Amino acid sequence: YDCPVLPARILRLNGARFRVCVEPPIYFRKTGDRQGDLLAAMTQVNLMLEGWIRQYPEQWLWLHRRWPE
Repeated sequence: YDCPVLPARILRLNGARFRVCVEPPIYFRKTGDRQGDLLAAMTQVNLMLEGWIRQYPEQWLWLHRRWPE
């Protein structure tokens, strides 16, 4: 769709409090190599997701297999 992705997450705080965190937009480059562009975009998204999980691992629960064994 040729539009940026706006990454967002919700952090659990003490009690019944939460913080919404919206990150700067991610702009994906189009080089004409569709497979390469897709790989670069998903790598960028997964690196951001990995950083969030490493920062607060106790706040993440996957109900499906995210990565193959």
